[in-house]
Amino acid sequence: MKRLFFLCLTMLTAQVSFGQGICPAGVPTDICKFEVKVYTETDFKNTEQVRNLLTQFKSLMMAHIHDSSLIQDHLLSLGDQIIGEAYHQRMPKNLLSEGASNLLQMMKPLKKWESEHGQIVPVDWQIPAQFTLPVINLERSYDIATDRIRYELNFYSRLNETVEVEQFKISQFGGPTLIDKASGIGFCHSGFMKFTPTDSYFSAHSTTQSTPVHDGLYNISIQLKGQPIVNGWFFLHGTATTSPSISSPLVNEQYHTPHPTFRFQDFKSASLRASDHIKRSVSVYSESGVDTIWRTSVIQPNDNSKVNVGQSPNESGLTSLIPGSYRLNLAFEERSFFGDITVGRLSNTTVPFRIAK
Repeated sequence: MKRLFFLCLTMLTAQVSFGQGICPAGVPTDICKFEVKVYTETDFKNTEQVRNLLTQFKSLMMAHIHDSSLIQDHLLSLGDQIIGEAYHQRMPKNLLSEGASNLLQMMKPLKKWESEHGQIVPVDWQIPAQFTLPVINLERSYDIATDRIRYELNFYSRLNETVEVEQFKISQFGGPTLIDKASGIGFCHSGFMKFTPTDSYFSAHSTTQSTPVHDGLYNISIQLKGQPIVNGWFFLHGTATTSPSISSPLVNEQYHTPHPTFRFQDFKSASLRASDHIKRSVSVYSESGVDTIWRTSVIQPNDNSKVNVGQSPNESGLTSLIPGSYRLNLAFEERSFFGDITVGRLSNTTVPFRIAK
């Protein structure tokens, strides 16, 4: 009881100190005042207050772009706090139910709720209406066979109508451009979904690299043919530093069944936030790694130990595998809403295996 009393007293003293303008050593005064606003002065059920708070966060990130990494990380943690509190107070209960294959299944109730209450995490820009469920991920990929780890930034969205994306660009504020369709930086793709060929998509990703993509503030620009350019922003904080663990198959393991069972361990990155929803995907690719043969994906999975080809939820593709060489990919995405998009981190592991004749 005494410990709880002293903890509460310490927190109250800290809040009073902030209010009096006494900042922790090394933290700029404007950031200190902003922190007070985040923790004590914002009504997170008020859409405009949350939107203005995030706009101020963006301005502070721009103003302190040349400060130390400690200061910038402190600011990014405040951004995480804003999103977390917005989720806690604004997220409709039971929206992210266990077992859905993707967010598309909950889009209708989500949009209805947002039309009445405002976005869960309201921001000061909107992605073009033709994009459905756009996702931005910091990706970490581990190939067990080669013991190689690679990183990239990727974007993916379904399109609710056939449109031409003339320009797509993502660049770090004060840093490098990672994707620029017009200049040939990174890679952009559009086409139709393999397992639902009437649905179109647009995707883009940066060139893979051996070091993580930097945390920080990012600009995004999108222009559809015949329409004005849309400029927006988002922030990244925390690439996964570990990879999912696959226990079966081992490298080049042979299965003597067309319905193999794949076993693995649950995965959560060190950067996981309370506001993140988790999507687990298990995919079988051709030996080249290009063609998807089979896939199962689940949001908020309640069983993270195994899947079976032909007997797993939300399967698409073949229900049995013919003899040959394949690659198994196990991926976990941790994502939070940010305006019209979801932003997060993805960590995946790949291993080759065979189906025996």
